[in-house]
Amino acid sequence: SSAELIKSCRDDMSCTVEEDAATAVLSCQEQWCSSYNDETKCFADRQCNWDTTTSPAGCIETYCSQYETSSLCFGGDQQCEFDLRYIDQQKVARDQPAQGVCVTKRCWYETTACGCMGHDNCFWKAGTCRDFNWYNESGTDIYVLMDGLTTMSGTYSGHPNGFVGMMQRLKQWIEFVPLTGTKAGVTDGSQVDGFRILFYQYGKTTAVTSPNLKAPSGDRDQLLQSLEWHIANYQKFAASSASICPAVKQ
Repeated sequence: SSAELIKSCRDDMSCTVEEDAATAVLSCQEQWCSSYNDETKCFADRQCNWDTTTSPAGCIETYCSQYETSSLCFGGDQQCEFDLRYIDQQKVARDQPAQGVCVTKRCWYETTACGCMGHDNCFWKAGTCRDFNWYNESGTDIYVLMDGLTTMSGTYSGHPNGFVGMMQRLKQWIEFVPLTGTKAGVTDGSQVDGFRILFYQYGKTTAVTSPNLKAPSGDRDQLLQSLEWHIANYQKFAASSASICPAVKQ
């Protein structure tokens, strides 16, 4: 029956039920993100996220992607914001104006106390807006040691490529943690409390950093560029040579 078909559609993570505005007829449509069977391509589209809670894992639409325009995105949902830095790939496919995507709100995007405190998950402290989970973090340098062995190219926790999955999760983490805002090697006595981070990809005798990052950085763009370099330069050290000692020594 049609009711059973609609139920099957709703139970399928790759599908969505849509209602025709003129006829009220329901139809089952494939979700945009489900067309990505590659984790890297999935994360490259800001409307999508790789879901590891299902088996098999797959690419699904983000919560905020339901709002296709800036007016809908800013229409009262405190979880979302419209980011003009990104391209709406669905609109590109439809040959429509595609600048801007509705994404999960990042507290650091707010620059005033009033704007910050208007969001349930944000907290204003020391002149910066932070995710409430991180509001009281002090200044800390974090060194992230990443396994660059060949074994990381296998499936881990729903990620087809464990190394790529690790990088993508670190990129998501960077979007929300409090940072100092200073670039690598820059000392600013007026900087706010926050993290500076440096990434090492290690094997047995070697630990590599990205060319743009040789010291801890509190600059979000610099950190994201570093992770992109590591994705493109996965070292695939021999699986028998696991040792974090080179990274620790550096």
